[in-house]
Amino acid sequence: MAEKLTKDLERYVEEEKKLLEKVKLALETGTKIWEESGEGRKSIKEKICELSRKGLSTEEISKKLSLSEGEVELVLSLERFRRGER
Repeated sequence: MAEKLTKDLERYVEEEKKLLEKVKLALETGTKIWEESGEGRKSIKEKICELSRKGLSTEEISKKLSLSEGEVELVLSLERFRRGER
C-alpha cells in the first residue's frame, strides 16, 4: 500500500516538473518576443505620458498601470529629457 502511494506520488511529482518546464519555456518565449517587438514598452510609455498629461501623479500612474513609482518617474524623466525640458 505504501509502495503504491510512493510510486503514485513520484509520478505526480514528475508530471508537475514537466508542466513547470513547459510554463517556464512559454514565459521565456513570450518575454523574448515582447522585448524584441518593442511594442510592449512603447505602449506602456505612451500610457504613462498620457496619464501624466491628464494630471495624474506618479503614484496614481504607478497604481493604475501596476508599475513601481521609480519606473514611472524614469519614463517621465526620459521623456522630459528627450523633449529638452530637463
